Amino acid sequence: YDPQAPEFSAEVDRVVSGDPEALVLIGFEESAKILTGLFEAGFSPAEGKKIYLVDGNVGNALGEQLPAGSMEGIRGTLPSAEASADFQARLLEIDPDLTDFSYGPETYDAVVITALAAAIAGTDDPAMVAAHINGVTRDGEKCTSFEECIALVDAGTDIDYDGPSGPQSFGPEGEPTEASFIIFTYDANNRVDGDAAPEYRFAAI
Repeated sequence: YDPQAPEFSAEVDRVVSGDPEALVLIGFEESAKILTGLFEAGFSPAEGKKIYLVDGNVGNALGEQLPAGSMEGIRGTLPSAEASADFQARLLEIDPDLTDFSYGPETYDAVVITALAAAIAGTDDPAMVAAHINGVTRDGEKCTSFEECIALVDAGTDIDYDGPSGPQSFGPEGEPTEASFIIFTYDANNRVDGDAAPEYRFAAI
């Protein structure tokens, strides 16, 4: 569908006419309009229908755009590791107004992995650094902080960095082969951080 369309009645009609048990809505800003149409057509958790969202639309911002209680029971996933209390505290030292820690652990680890690869390469040349990225994440002695890892690197030890986002283990293509994700469930207040606790899962990809 065209995400810029003013309304989505045709798309909603196609979904409802098929009478599916569940729907996965992969969308962005238009998701509120689509859900409104679905609810008005009787396709909702209150009617026994299952609706699943993704990282592009799941969150409190979406729930705020819809009638109170209408989102209860809807679930969604977000690729993200659980930010520990210590890690959150470190981020809040930098930005006390921070309220969302999504992708924080992953971003932190990306910087550390790159820095360690540069140290191993002995240069900041992008091609040379890239050649060592995968090796930083696997098949060496495990270390969990930059300080610990760089000491091993300086000693000539092969390392396997596992940071706040968990094990990385990049494959030959330079992509993670394992990662964490969150399963959110909306509560009666249309929130994903209220009564329904998020579920964190770790899986091989």
